[in-house]
Amino acid sequence: MQAGTAVFALESDWRPFDVRAGPRLTQGMEAEVRSVLGQSRQPGTIVEVFAEGMAVVVATRPGGRELEVQTRANGYAAHLPCHLSAHSETEDGQVLLRLKFGQLTLPQRAFVRQLLAAAAAADPSTRNLAAS
Repeated sequence: MQAGTAVFALESDWRPFDVRAGPRLTQGMEAEVRSVLGQSRQPGTIVEVFAEGMAVVVATRPGGRELEVQTRANGYAAHLPCHLSAHSETEDGQVLLRLKFGQLTLPQRAFVRQLLAAAAAADPSTRNLAAS
């Protein structure tokens, strides 16, 4: 380092950081899914949480692509803005929503990190390294 400038050299091929390989919460958590566009609300179950989004099972597909998921964990509650990236019907006729987090505030990011850390500490099997 010289005059505030640092030089780094790669010693191996560049490998991009894959956040999908990070820990995932795979337990069911109660939630409420709200459509930002239509103001509809319905109960749901969060079946997976990972660094960039989550999967939620609901009775019917909500209107619009902009959603908000409200949930509680470890004594805290959070409203997480999400974008619907995909949906599919489950074997029992419910709808699985694949959601990507929108712009999260610092407390919302901390909430998600805490969920993932608690899941990884409680059960090593929650560390799902397979991309879905």
